[in-house]
Amino acid sequence: MKKLRMGLIGLGWVGSHRHIPAMLRSPHIELVGVCDRNPEKVREWAGEYGLRHDCRSDPSRIEWLDSVDAVSIATPPMQHRELASTLLQLGKHVLTEKPFCMTPEEGRALCEVARASGRTLAVVHNFQFSTAFARMQRDIESGRLGTLRSITGAQLGNPRRRLPRWYQELPLGLFFDESPHLLYLVERLAGPSLSLAHVHRV
Repeated sequence: MKKLRMGLIGLGWVGSHRHIPAMLRSPHIELVGVCDRNPEKVREWAGEYGLRHDCRSDPSRIEWLDSVDAVSIATPPMQHRELASTLLQLGKHVLTEKPFCMTPEEGRALCEVARASGRTLAVVHNFQFSTAFARMQRDIESGRLGTLRSITGAQLGNPRRRLPRWYQELPLGLFFDESPHLLYLVERLAGPSLSLAHVHRV
């Protein structure tokens, strides 16, 4: 199988400690280049793995872009829509971190760009592939847990852990960044018939 040639935009903690290791481990991916606005981070990660690198904020001018099939976006959420839209229109498949976009309207518009470009647009929903979640799914499917009658989800947070610098700029703060994990896991368990009926905000 021909390897998927990929690039990464965004070398914050998630980009450098999650995306890069995952791509380097995969036998199906060749990580070609990285891009970040911070030249020191770019030199550090590109130098360690022998990658092409760039610091341009305009993705259409990234020097290694013509050498890749797809780009993974690990920037703050406020930048996802513009970056993804540009990359899709340039003929690249796009994998972007959650939150997908800042508003539902942005998300729908971006999906239209993907359809028009004929390229794949995907969102990182990584916890559904975790060991714990896979075990729970096996237990449900085998009947070990009995009949699934309801799903209750609770999301806890620790303000003393490592947090992104930009989270306070988000609507609802850290909840906006972290809640996709809760929502996509519930949706994965409940199936496609799940619909949002009510939201109570305190």
